[in-house]
Amino acid sequence: MAQMTYIEKDYFERLFDMETGYVLDFTNYTYQRFVADTINIDVYKKYHNLSKAKILRAIMDDCDNVTGKV
Repeated sequence: MAQMTYIEKDYFERLFDMETGYVLDFTNYTYQRFVADTINIDVYKKYHNLSKAKILRAIMDDCDNVTGKV
């Protein structure tokens, strides 16, 4: 399983403005829908008690960037 490089993760951090723990201006509901529509995961069932940014970081760590499977 290939993983994202530090540079690739840093691009995502900046793209989604994640340094504050938020991801863009998503609400919990819109963030959940965005992730579900994109990669078919209910983030609040899989990743409990994490900020939106920490959830996205966990998804990046868990994701196989060759097949796209989480």
